Amino acid sequence: MAYSRKYLEDFPDFKSIYFVNDDMWWSEEDSRGYGDQFESNKDPIGPVLPLLKGNSVAVQAGANCGWVTREVAKHFSDVYTFEPDALSFLCVCMNLPQDNVHKFQACLGSTHETVKINTDCRSDWGSGADHVEPNPQGEVGSVPTILIDDLNLKACDFIQLDLEGYEYFALEGAKNTITKFKPVLQIEVAHHARYGVSLEQIKDFMKQYGYENFRPIGVGGVGGNDWIAY
Repeated sequence: MAYSRKYLEDFPDFKSIYFVNDDMWWSEEDSRGYGDQFESNKDPIGPVLPLLKGNSVAVQAGANCGWVTREVAKHFSDVYTFEPDALSFLCVCMNLPQDNVHKFQACLGSTHETVKINTDCRSDWGSGADHVEPNPQGEVGSVPTILIDDLNLKACDFIQLDLEGYEYFALEGAKNTITKFKPVLQIEVAHHARYGVSLEQIKDFMKQYGYENFRPIGVGGVGGNDWIAY
């Protein structure tokens, strides 16, 4: 399917982002993103909505250009969203200017450190497949890691994570939040092995924190790799 594109002429590198289908700003680095999102993933949090006990606060990470974040923001009073890539984060800011969407150019994890973005998978999947790796030297382009527990949220009803395998560490950094609020969780379960994490470890985490149900739901990303815990 063909999509119309309009470029931002007054942006210094205006050919790096474009306004697609009069709908959203998108990054040229995400070569597959817009089409794949809208053709294969039209309702990214639909299966979650009947399970929610509240609609006050959501945490969404792996924002890419903000499409899933926008869907989440339709249902919650406050959304905290995270995207480490600079160009994608610019799109997030342009697509979601509203004050109740709190935007962070950062990575979620379990420790305070700096990480860098590994772009080795871009040839196949665009920037949506970027993933983080440790960068203790703090090289140019590195981003900080934030713990969800650092946010000291007043409530938390929903956490949605698409971190290309780093979801387990983001959950480890949310133990206090999860214990206090027991939010519904929606996480991608696909690339955890690149960080030495097994599916059994993720399942054990869910059991430890009282989630009786943890199952795939067939949405999220291109392959429908999201699982839900409640």
